[in-house]
Amino acid sequence: MSFPVKGFFNLIATVNLTLSLAAKMFCAEGNSIGIQLSNNLDVVKNYFKFCVDGKDVDRVAEFFAEDVVVHRPDCIAPIVGMGPFKKALKLNVTDRYESIHTTFQKEVVAGDVVVVALKHQAKGSNTWHGFDVAGKDLAWTALTYFRFNTEGKIVEEIVERNELFMAKQLGIIEYA
Repeated sequence: MSFPVKGFFNLIATVNLTLSLAAKMFCAEGNSIGIQLSNNLDVVKNYFKFCVDGKDVDRVAEFFAEDVVVHRPDCIAPIVGMGPFKKALKLNVTDRYESIHTTFQKEVVAGDVVVVALKHQAKGSNTWHGFDVAGKDLAWTALTYFRFNTEGKIVEEIVERNELFMAKQLGIIEYA
C-alpha cells in the first residue's frame, strides 16, 4: 500500500491556509491576541539582539521567566531556572565566541509558541565540547522553539542544531 503523498500535502496546505485566514480574521477584529503574538516574536528577536549577539546576559530576565526550562544540545540535562540559564548562556554562547551575529530565515507564531529558523555566524571560537578550537569561525543553522506564559515571558526554550556540521567546520571530525 502506498502513502498518498500528494493528498497529504494538499491536506496540510488546506489546514495551514484555514488557520492563517482564521488568525487574520480573529486579529483583524481588534482582538488583543494579535498584539500578544506579535509581542512574543519581538521578545524572541530582542533576546537574540541583546543577550546573544549583544552578549548582555544580565538582560535575560527581561525575556525569560524565573522558572524557565531550556533544552540545549551542548548541555547534558535541561537547564532549570534563571541563574543556571544565565550561567549556561555565558559558558556555551557569549563567552565562547568573540562575536556572534544572528539572522532569521523563518518565523512561526501560534498561540503561546514561537519557532524560529535562524542562522548564527560566530567569530573567534575558544572551545567546543571540550575541544580547543581557538580562533576558528563558525556558522550554523538552528530551529529554536519558545513557549510563553500569560505575562509574555519565555518559560521554555528548545534548541536543535546541526552539531555534526559544526564539528566538521571546527576541524574536529572529517566526513565526505
